[in-house]
Amino acid sequence: MKRLTGSMLAIVLAALVLVACGGKAEIAQVPVAITEAAQSPSPVLVIDSSKAEFNEPEAVAFDADGNVYVYDGNILIQVFDPSGALLRTIGGRGTDEGMYVDVKDMTIGPDGLLYITDANTCRVTVFKLDGTLVKTFGERGDQPGQFTDIAGVEFNSKGEIYIAGGEMGYIQVFDKKGNFLRTFGQPGEDEGQFVEPGSIAIDSADRIYVQDGERGKILLFDADGTFIREFGESGDAPDQFAGDIEALALDAFDRLYVVDQDGNFIKVFDQDGNFLANLCGEGSEPGQLDKPQGIAIDLIRGYFVVSEEETNRVQVFNLADLK
Repeated sequence: MKRLTGSMLAIVLAALVLVACGGKAEIAQVPVAITEAAQSPSPVLVIDSSKAEFNEPEAVAFDADGNVYVYDGNILIQVFDPSGALLRTIGGRGTDEGMYVDVKDMTIGPDGLLYITDANTCRVTVFKLDGTLVKTFGERGDQPGQFTDIAGVEFNSKGEIYIAGGEMGYIQVFDKKGNFLRTFGQPGEDEGQFVEPGSIAIDSADRIYVQDGERGKILLFDADGTFIREFGESGDAPDQFAGDIEALALDAFDRLYVVDQDGNFIKVFDQDGNFLANLCGEGSEPGQLDKPQGIAIDLIRGYFVVSEEETNRVQVFNLADLK
């Protein structure tokens, strides 16, 4: 879904989708400006032990119907409807095609298919949303198109697939069919280099944000992979990270949402890396976070979902509640 450019309204229409709910339209409202530096939004949905059996949920995703996809330590992808009811599971533990062992990321592509990365098999597996296997690509190795480690997955506006190489220290790009195209980035600890690139987010201008959790940095590249800048530093200040950076997501205005796991915050930054807000905070009550891990944003409905390892739950929040 194409992200929006803002007019100076307090709330704008980010998407309008007709849904089969009494014939009414569902409207996603997203604030143009986020001005409060500390916010505690209330979740609109909590999927916990009363609805699911999670073991440290990690990667999360939304589909176009607002269903929530969750991978956890049970080595299982579970799919829940917008009310939190379990719909189905996809795949399961194993190394055969259509199975997985260590999912690092997943996302719904522009083709409406589910893409997952598996660090054990070093491949990308693609499913229909009903769980039918479509294809795999990538394999273990150190040649172009191969992986010795694998992490985040994301798409640009052309439908090209960006895969973070984790300990390999660079990003590989594939076409829509899974054919290798190019790489960018290089391993190292200097500015613009990677120690272990993980989560990827790509904005409306096809600029690429990459989380390098080991360095506690977020690196920004332009559409052709040229390094622009990096931001983020360790510390206890509101705009600093307490420890590991786990995942990234972008809203309709290209604001970047970052999981600060050790700080138990979702930190929000503008397109240039300027700090805007800390969301949630430490605790086990609804609306609080205890070791958050994954994040995804539903651009159609204006929701974001966060997984938590310690509380074995996922929470869904409405972006319209942010100030």
